[in-house]
Formats: sequence, structure tokens, C-alpha cells
Amino acid sequence: TKTEQFRARNAIFTGAAQMNCDYLLMLDDDHVIDWKETQGPNDQYDFLRKLINHMDSDPKIGIVGALFYHRGGDCLPVLMKESPDGGYYYMRDDEIKHELQEVAVQGGGVMLCRMEALLRLPQPIFEAEHKYGTDVQVCQKVRDAGYKVMSDTSIVLGHVLNRREVVTPETRVRIMAES
Repeated sequence: TKTEQFRARNAIFTGAAQMNCDYLLMLDDDHVIDWKETQGPNDQYDFLRKLINHMDSDPKIGIVGALFYHRGGDCLPVLMKESPDGGYYYMRDDEIKHELQEVAVQGGGVMLCRMEALLRLPQPIFEAEHKYGTDVQVCQKVRDAGYKVMSDTSIVLGHVLNRREVVTPETRVRIMAES
């Protein structure tokens, strides 16, 4: 259930805090790092080092993540901007720069969090989804604490569909048409 998900995420945060970790990586089990299925080691597996380097280069980054797409429907990028009315909207393809860029919300499926930023937030970090989902809530809390939320949109992870198909830039148009 969602309640178990919130409990587990908060327990992971607590464990990281107890171990004095600098960072906490939240990576859902339905993401595919090497979705192009190349042979042998490749740069795709270096994504975590890239995210850490971004954190190390700017102490005001509280969360940094990578680009991935919803697994169904319109297969939208799981990145959001804040609208003038205070709400959020999914970023369009033409807003994605394929480089490090500031966003209002990084999708919770792949985010590296600075523990220093999370430790400044009211507890629990992960709460029930009322008006907004968990990723929106935690990104808003981090931004309210004075940190930036960033996404390295040059890093693209695949997202496995319920039918065990991976959503990638190459498959998303076909999947959108089928949905």
C-alpha cells in the first residue's frame, strides 16, 4: 500500500541519517539504467557519479535527478515547473535542455538528495499524498528550505511498463499512441 511506501521511505531516510550519510539515492526498482542494452560497461552506469559531482559543485542543490518518462498515457517527462498560479505542470519536450537544469519537481523515481537539506525539513519527510504526490511534496519542502531542485536531463533512464516494456525516447511515441 502507499502507507507502507511512505513508512519504508522514511525508514530509509532515518537509516541514512543514523549513518551520517552525505547523500540518499532514491531509485525505483522499475527503472532501467542501460535501456539501449549495450555490451559491456558504458557511461550509462556512471550516472550516480555525475549526480554526485553536481551536488559537490553547488552546495545549494538539495535534490538532483535524471530524466525518465511516465509509463503510460502520454509518457510525459517526470519533471515539473511551477505555474504562476502556484500549481505545477509537466515540462514539455521543448523545455528539456539535455543538460543540468533547475526544475520545481524532480520525479521521485530517481533522485539524489543531499542529507543536509533533508535534515532541515519537518518530519516525516515522506507523507501521504493529499493535494500533491510525494515527489512534489519533498521537492517543495527542499525548495522552501532554500535549496535548488535540479535535473540532469542528459541522463535518461528507461521506465518499465506494467507489461514489462521499457519507456524510452524511442518507444514513447508508439506507447502514447497505444494508450
